[in-house]
Amino acid sequence: MGCSCNNKKKDQFQVVTQGGSGRAVLTSSSKDTATSVSRKYPGSVVKDGQGNIVGGQASAAAGTQDHSKGHPNEKAP
Repeated sequence: MGCSCNNKKKDQFQVVTQGGSGRAVLTSSSKDTATSVSRKYPGSVVKDGQGNIVGGQASAAAGTQDHSKGHPNEKAP
């Protein structure tokens, strides 16, 4: 049986913080795993082996709300 390390053509996916300009927090051969992990890092993206963004969150504010100021039913002054 051959060694799996010879499979150089397998795609790699990276989870990169700060919209793709930060540090890589995960490298995986599974796009689904990388996408799942990217949900834990606001503003992160999933890049393929060529550096193209293939998934993740569009921006740091996407899907998040600021709950620190007032009640949602309050009217602005």
